[in-house]
Amino acid sequence: MSAKVKEFIADLQKRRADYNEDTIKQLGRAFSRKDRKPPELFEDSSFLYMRSFDADQGTRPFSNITFWHSPDINLSPLSNPTNITTELQAGETYNIQVALRNRGDLAVPSAKVELFLVDPSIGFDVRMAERLTNLTNMQTAWVSSGASAVTQFHYTVPSNQAGHKCLFARCFSFSPLDVPFDDFLLDPRLDRHVAQQNLNIVAQSSSFELMVFHNPNAQMRLGFVPMKAEDIFNLRHPILGEARPFDDIPQREWTRATGPQIIKTTANVDIDLDGNDIHLISKDADSSGLDLQRRLKGEMRKILGAVASGKTKLARHKNIVAEFRKMNAETVATRMQIKIPDLGLGKGQVAGVQLQGIDVAFDPNDPIGGFTMLVVGT
Repeated sequence: MSAKVKEFIADLQKRRADYNEDTIKQLGRAFSRKDRKPPELFEDSSFLYMRSFDADQGTRPFSNITFWHSPDINLSPLSNPTNITTELQAGETYNIQVALRNRGDLAVPSAKVELFLVDPSIGFDVRMAERLTNLTNMQTAWVSSGASAVTQFHYTVPSNQAGHKCLFARCFSFSPLDVPFDDFLLDPRLDRHVAQQNLNIVAQSSSFELMVFHNPNAQMRLGFVPMKAEDIFNLRHPILGEARPFDDIPQREWTRATGPQIIKTTANVDIDLDGNDIHLISKDADSSGLDLQRRLKGEMRKILGAVASGKTKLARHKNIVAEFRKMNAETVATRMQIKIPDLGLGKGQVAGVQLQGIDVAFDPNDPIGGFTMLVVGT
């Protein structure tokens, strides 16, 4: 950019600032005579987001909500478009449909969508998954103010990516600037630019692998939560057209029945089984301690809440954001194997169970991630 162009832009910005300042003063004097509150300075912006649950309006952060099967992400084979699934068959081509929404005043002419594929997971880190999109095939959409738009992406499954998968989507825009606040962390609870589809159809007496993403210092609880028939119906999954919910399944001792085992980890991890819970403890003297994690997570939640209410801007908290991102850059992965017990399901019956991950050291009641399993009879 030439010096003349920079000078011209700087002059325009100064004129606008002077005009706004003078206008606010004049309006303040005029409204004070009428004993009314004067209008505030209007700052136009976009508000790009994807829903994590049906009533989601993009406000972050949120807590205690099942967010891991986003209604704005759907995946189906081209050969059978009505068969919504997250189980991928090698050689099959799938259509990945992502809906984008914009509650802002400005249109987003070129909203971009990134897609990430990983084994069923608790939490997520973009460095440890298959990135489906790149600069050459990334899908874009025009999202008008107060409107929505849909992107479509076709993916042919290689043999090493077949099976049950978790799909993440991340959206962003450079003009207007509307981007995620973290490079690696994908957490729909904190970032409206992120959504997740983690609902899996599994057969009883089978097994699958689970990824748990956590800090090298962590105290986590992975809890099995059996689902009632009404909760299964609320998923509105196409499989319910062929199978009826069955809720007379064991309510306790899921950990022993599923026999979780660590297959691979990049940290010093121990697990302990207790009723419906798997306790995962990880220790590393060279990484962010639990006290630091609690402080940064708490401060980021307060900041994001204040940003959502218009009390501040994220740019004013660069130091905390930088510390938070540095902490997330330490994320490690633990791969586990889970067995699905024989639940006595007959053909045409389906039972549901959720596996929720909770950061006990921060909030013992708020799931940081999870996935839903619909177990079908054979």
